Amino acid sequence: MDKSDLLYTQYFLFQWGTNTGKGDLTLDPQFTSQAQAALPLVKGLRFIANDEVESYINMWHYDKKEIADSATIWPAEPWEITAATERLVTSGKLAYSTGEATARNVDWLSLLIPVHAEMIKEELQKMKNEGYVPAALKGIVTVVNATKRYDASINWITNHKNAVIGNGPFYLDSYNPAGGIITIKAFRDPSYPFPEGYWASFENPKLATLQSVNAPQFISMQQPTVVVSLAVNVGGKPSNDALVNYFISNKDARVVVQGVAKAASGANNLGTYNIILGHNDTSKLSVGPNTLKIFANSREAFKPDIYSTVLIQNFSRFKG
Repeated sequence: MDKSDLLYTQYFLFQWGTNTGKGDLTLDPQFTSQAQAALPLVKGLRFIANDEVESYINMWHYDKKEIADSATIWPAEPWEITAATERLVTSGKLAYSTGEATARNVDWLSLLIPVHAEMIKEELQKMKNEGYVPAALKGIVTVVNATKRYDASINWITNHKNAVIGNGPFYLDSYNPAGGIITIKAFRDPSYPFPEGYWASFENPKLATLQSVNAPQFISMQQPTVVVSLAVNVGGKPSNDALVNYFISNKDARVVVQGVAKAASGANNLGTYNIILGHNDTSKLSVGPNTLKIFANSREAFKPDIYSTVLIQNFSRFKG
């Protein structure tokens, strides 16, 4: 895998995610409609070196690591496999989706089916004979490098009878459609940094759950302090080892207050968290209903438990 694979993945997203009108061959209604929603978020790539790249995405999330995960750009297959399937689809021999397959009366493309893999292999051979380099990779991939890629994928399909070429720790060795048998084998690369069993601790993730939320329904503009108390479990037990974020939106659905709940001190308060709102916070709220949303995550597994309630701010003066 190199920069050409990353670039071709981006090309495909934009090329097949954009409808240029009548006569656009790189259009699939099912894929295009989904891709169009993602395109405004993707802002591009910047290669620092051939083996180092920055990915830019325009989105917001309260956990910045989640934004980084959303900006992942690793391709699912080599560029030459994608390019070969493009040629098959645009020539009307196969379709990328069930809808287009039905509309065009052709097969829905599957990299797994031996007949389709053989079609891809034949197309790769044609590309090799043509000295073909996709327009999106001109000036990046030479004919010599493209030929090496074609040969490698042709050999894979010859040996495995499928075109599923991935980049993970397992590979699809063979598929027997008549017997309904798929054989998966481990790819044991000695340079892989994690030994067998390293990830076993994540088989049963310890999730955070909000056991209870004690929040006042009504608050006063003049109230000096508002406290929302929470009981949080991690892995089914009270724990202070959680990340609890909160957001308060006003009547216009705009977030005006946000922060992180604090774990209460003391051995008897295990799993107790407090959201403390001072006058500076409550002064930002709308008179009337405001929405409080709480997200609880464990530090081991990102799957938030979410709670939402309404805080109603009134005019009355608080008397302590």
